[in-house]
Amino acid sequence: MLRLNLGSGNMPLPKPWKNIDKYYFPGECELHPDHGKPKDYDWEKGDFRDLSMFKDGSIEKVNMCHSLEHVSLEDARKTLGEVYRVLKPKGQVEIEVPDLEMAFVFDFETMTNLIFGGIDSNTYHLGHFCGFTPQTLMAEMADAGFKIIDKADVGFGTSKPEPDRNFRLRGTK
Repeated sequence: MLRLNLGSGNMPLPKPWKNIDKYYFPGECELHPDHGKPKDYDWEKGDFRDLSMFKDGSIEKVNMCHSLEHVSLEDARKTLGEVYRVLKPKGQVEIEVPDLEMAFVFDFETMTNLIFGGIDSNTYHLGHFCGFTPQTLMAEMADAGFKIIDKADVGFGTSKPEPDRNFRLRGTK
């Protein structure tokens, strides 16, 4: 049973999840204080846009929590296609991202964080390069081939529950 947590950051999911991130990797960063020691997790340093090391239909479940917005829209589309390819029949992906519709109801700093990922020197490295509303992400997931797409509770995995700022969708192959 193989599960992927793509773009895990410093907040990995425990085994049987395989955590993949190109910036955060044991020995190169500190884990979030709530997440134990690196040895407790299955890690692989890599870019979630490239899933070529996984066979078609070999993955049971994929989690992407606050990672898809960190690539271009073109790369997000390619990633969704790759996630669909590696999932087993009836496999599921859960994707949580900031709700772009909500960005405009907040103060300037919060709006800037939601749209661009921050206002400091780390923004370029960790910034947001695309954005989604629930409707646009549903459409992108459907274009990638997902047949059943529904809302899921915000906060699974590496997220803090912020349903006023984020949304999570579940897609089934």
